[in-house]
Amino acid sequence: MMAVFSLTSCQQKIVTYNDGYDDGNTSTGAPQISGVYDAKSAESPIVAADMEQLIKIEGKNLSNVKYIRFNDVDVDLKQVYAKAKEIYLPVPRALPTEVTNVLTVCTKLGVTTTPFEVKVPDMKIDYLFNEFALPGDTVQVIGNFFDLYGFDTENAVVKLGGVDVKIDSVSASYMSIIIPDGAAENSSVVFSTPSLDAPISIPYRNTDDVLWNLSDPDACGLWAGQSFITTGGGVNDPVMLDKPYFRVKGSWGAWSWNNLPCGNINVSSDIADHKSDYYFVFEVNSNSLNPFYASSAGYIIQLNGGWYVWNPSKDVSFNTYGRWQTIKIPLEEIGGNLSAGSNGMFFIFQPSDAWSVDHSFANHRIIKK
Repeated sequence: MMAVFSLTSCQQKIVTYNDGYDDGNTSTGAPQISGVYDAKSAESPIVAADMEQLIKIEGKNLSNVKYIRFNDVDVDLKQVYAKAKEIYLPVPRALPTEVTNVLTVCTKLGVTTTPFEVKVPDMKIDYLFNEFALPGDTVQVIGNFFDLYGFDTENAVVKLGGVDVKIDSVSASYMSIIIPDGAAENSSVVFSTPSLDAPISIPYRNTDDVLWNLSDPDACGLWAGQSFITTGGGVNDPVMLDKPYFRVKGSWGAWSWNNLPCGNINVSSDIADHKSDYYFVFEVNSNSLNPFYASSAGYIIQLNGGWYVWNPSKDVSFNTYGRWQTIKIPLEEIGGNLSAGSNGMFFIFQPSDAWSVDHSFANHRIIKK
């Protein structure tokens, strides 16, 4: 007997599942912009943004980008995520040569524009970390946006009393300079670059504004706290910046009342009548092992009946780590009914808990904003 086997061949139909599939990257014509949004909260369109702000551009045919431009500043395409209906990108951190307030998107299939403003921050140079820095010291310049305005060792010009000042280091938000030998007191540090409309000046060692000459406590009208005064020659005393200062070192019980230097000061009629135009300024130095404490009391400044608690650690722990640092407080915040002529200025130390401190204070002054 013979067995017969039959083989049947089957044909399989190939099905294409991506017919008409769009991956979102395909553009078919010139780009169109329907709106620009903040990328973190795309609720309503925006017409302006800060530098480095992440934004979202919505529209059509936005893929295959050749360039994106704010004013005349190109965006780094490595920072761009683009699809046909949307683009994510940060606003570039660079000053335009020409301000047009126009956003331009150029793709392989065309170009489009829309009105859009980039908010340009003003140059920010506030003061020296230590306004009484000594000649030869390297001191930080408190400010920001140094990179935007061309502060580098080639383009920036810094002078102190007409003498060239060397820039020690500089970045986007940090700059330090070296105080030249022979730098004059009661002068200004002047900063300029080609990108600034006008030079910026900040004060340096304004000894004429110092309220108390602690080298002669009796003559400057102190009636308390003379035992805290030092010339900087004691054990571990901070270096003396100009004249004697007072150092608060030791341990005190909770809510103890301690008179630091207290006495009289003379103020002008303009200071008395326009407190909002002035700062109350001093230098402070804390031993690295003794930061300032957050407290409901602590260091109390009284000007003619005012009551101001200086609490630098209220939000973030404050410690100068053995360096002198300039402190500026709006004069109107300190309060008090100042009058032209003689006024009382008292420094009180009243810790809300038992404290061990090592803090020094110098060069109290009132300066124009």
